[in-house]
Amino acid sequence: MKKYLKCIDDSRPPAAKHFKQWITEGSIYTIRRTSTSLTGAVGVYLNEIHNPSVFIPEFGGNVEPNFNINRFAYVDELGLEIHEEETEKLVA
Repeated sequence: MKKYLKCIDDSRPPAAKHFKQWITEGSIYTIRRTSTSLTGAVGVYLNEIHNPSVFIPEFGGNVEPNFNINRFAYVDELGLEIHEEETEKLVA
């Protein structure tokens, strides 16, 4: 099942300098995979965006930067927002 996300926050923090490609508010993306940071934050890798790996000292190597899940709202294939109680099924 494809998981669709609509960008709701495309602000660029200082760490955005590591991203060759950036998200656009209002655009819809699909999840390629997810990861959890050392602080417990969920990050998403998007099918539509591929960034080159960068060296992250905390990981001791090169990794592809990802986007915090809080920058997105879950939507269905038509772009309609999915209610909060339904999103728990999509993260798993």
